[in-house]
Parts: sequence; C-alpha cells; structure tokens
Amino acid sequence: GIVHFLGFLSKLNHGLSYLDLSKTGLTGKGINKLSETMTESSVIQKSLKTLKIADNPMKGEDMTNLCKFLATSNVLTHLDLSGLEIPLEMLSGALVRGCVHHMNHLNLSRNPFSLRKTKEATVPQSWKQLFSSFFQLFHLDLSNCKLPIEAVRLLLLGISSNINVNQLHLDLSGNELRFSPPYEIDVIIGHMTNLISLDISNNS
Repeated sequence: GIVHFLGFLSKLNHGLSYLDLSKTGLTGKGINKLSETMTESSVIQKSLKTLKIADNPMKGEDMTNLCKFLATSNVLTHLDLSGLEIPLEMLSGALVRGCVHHMNHLNLSRNPFSLRKTKEATVPQSWKQLFSSFFQLFHLDLSNCKLPIEAVRLLLLGISSNINVNQLHLDLSGNELRFSPPYEIDVIIGHMTNLISLDISNNS
C-alpha cells in the first residue's frame, strides 16, 4: 500500500521528477503521509517537477501536511490538485509561499473556494497576492469551483498586475458567475494584456 510506496519514495537518491497518483483511491491520510514524506526529503523538493494527485477526495480531512509541503520551496512546474474537494482559500496561502517561482501549469478545478456558503466566504489577502506573484504561469484552471465574484475580481486584478505573466490560458468555466456592474469584471478583463485564452463558458 501507500506505506510501502512511501518507503520506496524516501530512498530515491536522485529524487523523482514526475509523480502521478490521480484516481488511485488515495485517502486524506494517505495524501498527508505522502506530503510529510516529500516535505522531509530535500531531494524530492529539488527534483519533483510534476505532481498530480487529482480525484482523490479529502473533503473534511486535515490538509496541514499538504499545505506544509506546498509552502516549502520547491521546483514544481505542473501541479494538479483538481477534485480533491479542499478549500482554495486555505490553499492559496501555502502556494504563494512555495510554488510561485517555477509553476507554469496549475489545475485547481473542482475544489470549493470555501467550506462556507459562497455568499459568506471572505477572500484572504493571499488570494490576490498569489496570482500577482507567479513568475512563469502559463495555464490556470479554476473551473467548477463556485468562486465568489470578489475572488474572481481579485484574481483578475492580481494577474493583470503581474508583469512576469504574459501568455496565460485561464479557465473560469462553470463557476455560476454573475457579471454584475459593481464588480466591473468585464471592464477588468477588457484591460488585461497578458491573457491569450479565456474560458468563461457555463456561467449563467
């Protein structure tokens, strides 16, 4: 099982550049144990470029170890956390500390923004800071996350202010967005010069 695999993982002298554990039935405890192993391995931190653990739901599980790993300086370029059912408001603080320098493909789709109702969710400062801090981001998937409109506004402002990102593919489809006048989402998009692809389909 996962314990045997992690024993193998921790003994890799040259690290690992690619790890895909999507749809493997990995539990929240398994993901936390995996994260702990990777955090404790400086070799993994310096070698792992692609990590995919999508579609292993850990709703309601403790995500401390996962956040700790993501907050540790790493060389990840591709990260797929889609369908884990973890709140993005908590994830953003970890990502901004450890994952902005090398990341070019980030998939956070099918995760809720918050465990609270959308109208009650507050957007942390780290959310906008995250998207203004990436150095090489090329593809960002935030589809089907039920993002609060304020989170979308700050996301777009963060990207717009980022001078390092200039050819971004952004997927905001399926977020039930209402482009109401007070938020001026359409105005912000109209002034963005670093987007080359935008998907806002299935937003009613």
